[in-house]
Amino acid sequence: MRIIDKYLEALKTFDDWVIVSDWAKKFGEMYPDLLEKAELEAANQLNDTTGIREIAARISSALSRGAYDDLVEIDTSDKPKRVRFVPEPLRQIHQAQEIEEDIAP
Repeated sequence: MRIIDKYLEALKTFDDWVIVSDWAKKFGEMYPDLLEKAELEAANQLNDTTGIREIAARISSALSRGAYDDLVEIDTSDKPKRVRFVPEPLRQIHQAQEIEEDIAP
């Protein structure tokens, strides 16, 4: 399983909106070996950071570049931004709404 898929698995455990740092913490709980690796990488950074911060930054980067397509919804109306996993039935509804908006006069 790719790391990005593991990030997504961690997000799926939440039932509602969640901030990226909480998502990163859950990922660390689910994959302690990857958290340990991130902690080692954080220790080698010039800036003071932690493994959780490193993971959160990677998740944020993936979100910014659109790596999750329509699997993750992003709410930027508040700070910090919140995200949630979009299950298949809701994805289909969103796609239908987007199509309607595209063809509306």
